[in-house]
Amino acid sequence: MKTFARCFVRRIAVTLLVCVLSLSSYLSAEELRTEELLDLSIEDLLNMEISVAGKKAEKIKDIPASVVVISREDIKKYGFQSLHEILENVPGMYMTDEYNISGTMNYGVRGFYTPGIFANMAVLINGVQPFNDTPVYRMDVPVEAIDRIEIVRGPMSVIYGSGAFFGAVDIITDGRYNDKPLSLASLSLGNLNTHKAFSRVSGKIEAISYSLHASYESDDGIDEPYSKMMSNPSIVTESPPKPGSAYNRPFETTKGTLQYENKQFSASVAYKGLTADFRMFHRERGSKIFAPTDDPAGPPEQRYSVARIEYEKEMCDWLTVMMKGSYAQFNYESHHDFFYPYFFWGYTATYDTYGFEIDAVLKPVSDLNIIMGLSRHTMDDYFENQDAPKAWVPSLINMNIFTDPITTNSLFVQADWKLFGRFRLVGGIRFDNNETYEYVRAQVPEDAIKEPAVTKKVYEPDKDIEIIPRLALIYDLNADNVLKFMYGKAIKKPFLARIFENPLLKSEEIQTYEINYIGLLAPNLTVNASVFRNEAENLISSGWSYNPSTGSLSMTAENVGELSTTGVEIGIQAKLFKNLSFDLGVTYQDTENEREGFEDIEPGYAPKWLGYFKAAYEFPKNITFAVTGRYADDMKADWDYIYGVDKATGLPVVRPDDPKGGRLGYETDGYFIFNTNLRIEKLFNTGCYLNLNVSNLFDEEIHYPTTESLRFTDLGTLGYGCRYLATVGYEW
Repeated sequence: MKTFARCFVRRIAVTLLVCVLSLSSYLSAEELRTEELLDLSIEDLLNMEISVAGKKAEKIKDIPASVVVISREDIKKYGFQSLHEILENVPGMYMTDEYNISGTMNYGVRGFYTPGIFANMAVLINGVQPFNDTPVYRMDVPVEAIDRIEIVRGPMSVIYGSGAFFGAVDIITDGRYNDKPLSLASLSLGNLNTHKAFSRVSGKIEAISYSLHASYESDDGIDEPYSKMMSNPSIVTESPPKPGSAYNRPFETTKGTLQYENKQFSASVAYKGLTADFRMFHRERGSKIFAPTDDPAGPPEQRYSVARIEYEKEMCDWLTVMMKGSYAQFNYESHHDFFYPYFFWGYTATYDTYGFEIDAVLKPVSDLNIIMGLSRHTMDDYFENQDAPKAWVPSLINMNIFTDPITTNSLFVQADWKLFGRFRLVGGIRFDNNETYEYVRAQVPEDAIKEPAVTKKVYEPDKDIEIIPRLALIYDLNADNVLKFMYGKAIKKPFLARIFENPLLKSEEIQTYEINYIGLLAPNLTVNASVFRNEAENLISSGWSYNPSTGSLSMTAENVGELSTTGVEIGIQAKLFKNLSFDLGVTYQDTENEREGFEDIEPGYAPKWLGYFKAAYEFPKNITFAVTGRYADDMKADWDYIYGVDKATGLPVVRPDDPKGGRLGYETDGYFIFNTNLRIEKLFNTGCYLNLNVSNLFDEEIHYPTTESLRFTDLGTLGYGCRYLATVGYEW
């Protein structure tokens, strides 16, 4: 601990020295800008309105959840370069990179982590939540386009249904919070061959307001040796491979296999109560699955487009009606050339989604607000193809999957009632009906003359109606301090791939109990603190099982997981001087495995300590310098539920020859990352600006724990090292 403390102090000192040296030429006796970094008083903050919590404008102090709001000014000031980086700086959230075929990062939330695709929070863009298995295809919005991010932590399934396990994130890009239309253009260059370009045009023509933006960004990805990720890298790095080796060629590093490219276009138009949005993107990002791979046909591609139309009408003083319709189309394609001889894997998936929702906001009396909604969302035309040579995995050759339309019908009601004095009661309930559908798999044999082997399964939800409640009591201690007592339940439906292996799967469930305080402890010192407990059950344990005798590869999936987390979060915002602000936060979370027989097995991917800090100083001449940092504690890899479990009893076992102790990989060390950002605005008294950003300033080596799909990285996957980016832009 003393060594860590000395290291921490040394790094802070170096960072401050860099700050002083880089800005000293700009300092003068000129009077500091009168615009303050913390413009909002605590009373203004508590009364700030956001819409993601209940699909209508609500004050933060009245929302039955813990709320974080990231403004456009925050993004500029701290130099956040991606949505991923922003979410890393939210209390209780931590990122990992599994090089997943989804093409994006994953996140743990309050001690809970699901390997694979991030699907533990509902992710919306301008209030739109397309209906599908995962929100990852909305995670690459360029930060230059973002006006505000509203993050509500806590079970949000009453409002958003399946997937809002730990809350909801709404990414606002349509200019609704801008005092006047904002237009800008920017270019960025950095190491790792990083290129970014962005343009935005916003305006207003009489009663019509509009916002258009387009972006392009790319980089080469990390270039790291596999020896940092594998305890025995010789099996893939030998050059040439030994005679008779199972491997086709050497893989020394990840160079050229984790590249990233993203292109986007978005448009929004509003006229009185009518709003329309359209967004499309094309993303390519290198990935890994099962083993080191090349992508001879290029990195995995995702193409996604979504359109939304909404109409809001105030019918009378006590009734407002909102009607929403959305349509989305998704395409995915990847080609993996493995290091096994004659083994490649091709994968494609396509589907459409569409939905309709009508919400009503009622205020029958002055102290009572009610919102209720009725919706129907459908995933249609789902098609999936997997193509791999029979010589290695016969179960994957030319396998085509189709489904009937997958439909969910929902009804929710939430009421906010001011009981008496300073007490407010919020209660809600949601009813979800998941319709039965058929799942068909057609496996084409190697001999094209033979008929495909067709397997049909029917998914029948274990409950005709999912009932999801929430309840909260909110107490205004005074105008500057609020105390919230909250309970909520959330569900997450199983992914399609898991349903096919086990049609009897139940939805995962979580119940959360939380006490949240937000308020003013002293002048210029605000605190946001929570004590929480999460109890999750019916968690799905899944993995790949290879049978050497038959040469078949199959997925296993069953509801056996049960976890509980008890934690404390504390965030402090302080304004020491008119031009200096701090934001500090720490989270302690203790996650326990409640699965029978596994009580002594510490859960994987559950760091006990998380922390972050942000500091910004505003110099003369429109210069802002900021330092940010984040800490994630040690993490264990998950238990090996295939080879580390007794098949007869289902209890954990450790093989004598297993140095990993029954887990998928070795424990990864904690890390502390520092970032710096220098922003100079109004260059030459124009709208020009310059931004210089350095992330992972001290080139800390980051390891993320091993996951099921990347067993070969038993030392963990690697995160980005030091990155720097220079941006020149113009705002008008």
